[in-house]
Amino acid sequence: MSSAPSRRAWLLLAGIAAAIGALIWASFVTSTPAGSHRTATPAGSHPHAGKNVGPNLHPRSSDGLNLDATKDIAADPRPPDERRSQIIRHGLDSLQEMKFMHPAVFDDAAKRWGEQPRVKELIARWKVVEESWKTQDDTIKATVAPEMAAMWNEAIALLRQEVERSETEARPAAPAGALK
Repeated sequence: MSSAPSRRAWLLLAGIAAAIGALIWASFVTSTPAGSHRTATPAGSHPHAGKNVGPNLHPRSSDGLNLDATKDIAADPRPPDERRSQIIRHGLDSLQEMKFMHPAVFDDAAKRWGEQPRVKELIARWKVVEESWKTQDDTIKATVAPEMAAMWNEAIALLRQEVERSETEARPAAPAGALK
């Protein structure tokens, strides 16, 4: 019985510490230091305001930022070889995750997946891209890398569907009167 009072004391101490921590956290989240708020800049007072504004170029902000249709702001800045290795690494990680999560059905599902015509087509396209990758310059590789990612993503999605279908087929059917 001597452990029950000490357990209560520890729980009470932990509760008090949690409450104090929550109060400290809340005070930091709700309070903002003085002068941290940005003030509005009067229109036209910024030195770059109004420049480069034409019929197709509209300022995005008071800083005079403009949209540029020639630049892809979502482009991956990494070198193509690094992007390719990341695509492959991501695909292999997905394979390992599926094999870990569904060990009972993964091998059979992967065999059925490999026999699908679309998967065979993706593998053949991948082999062609891989062979030509070694002789291409970086500008061509940069245009091919998104296609490689799309091929991997589609192949992994098809495998995931096959594994999930195998998993649902492997589950025993629920009795007629059982709750779902």
